[in-house]
Amino acid sequence: MVRSTRILAVLLSLALVPVFGSAVQAQAKKGGEFIPGTVVSIEKEKTGRNYKMKIKSTADDTEYDVPLKPTTRLAVIVKGDEAFLRPNVMIATEAVTGTANNFTAKEFTVYIGASPAPQVAPDPKAKGVFNIVGKVLAKEADGLMVQCGAQPKKILYEGALTVSVKISDASLIKEGDTVDVEGTLVKSKKSINATAVNVTSAEALNADEYFAALEERTGKKGKTAKAKTTKTKTEGAEGDADPFGVLKGKKAEKAAPKTKAEKAAEAEAKKAEAKEGAKPAASEKKDAEKKE
Repeated sequence: MVRSTRILAVLLSLALVPVFGSAVQAQAKKGGEFIPGTVVSIEKEKTGRNYKMKIKSTADDTEYDVPLKPTTRLAVIVKGDEAFLRPNVMIATEAVTGTANNFTAKEFTVYIGASPAPQVAPDPKAKGVFNIVGKVLAKEADGLMVQCGAQPKKILYEGALTVSVKISDASLIKEGDTVDVEGTLVKSKKSINATAVNVTSAEALNADEYFAALEERTGKKGKTAKAKTTKTKTEGAEGDADPFGVLKGKKAEKAAPKTKAEKAAEAEAKKAEAKEGAKPAASEKKDAEKKE
């Protein structure tokens, strides 16, 4: 009887393996779902750094809510200018080997925020082409010095440059932008639990304007300037009204505490003033009585 029960249990377990295997595969497939679409709206939540984005799927023409959290892998891809190629930014490019072991390239991707690891790897599909990712050490007239390994590499410019920028900044997302969302689709709630979001902006971005706006938004530079301006205005107003320091001396005298002797002297002076004021009044009264 025991042997029969064990055999039955084994048969049941073997029968259930394909079922559970299919469920796991379906769940994994659902977790890695890819949803392309366009941005319908986006707004920042009142508290925290989260954003609420709504997209319209090109697959089923349905609108879905996509919460953007700090943990969401976000990349806003915009067309940039050459000014984005500056020291301390991460860049990626497909470069061709040239003379003296230098490289040449004309298309660059600048990463601001999350970026891939530095590398110099040959392209398996094209001979003499290398995929280079690294940090810009210096910008020169003819190219860039990039730290992408043990030794810095010189990448020379080749013709007109093309610069695209990948920024982890949800504030750059605009209505109508193309979006690709990777995550779990919850049709009952019409929402997507996103793990990665790539947005392609139709507008170009100016490097100087972007970094200036970034400094202003962080508030660090603005607070310093405001404090200095307030101090300067105070000193200037006081200097114009009291160029020789007279008012400062009066303020100091007024603020100094009075001694008991000074208070007593003031009281006696007031009494004397009261008596002096009373004499003329009495004299005037007598004169009035005589006239009557």
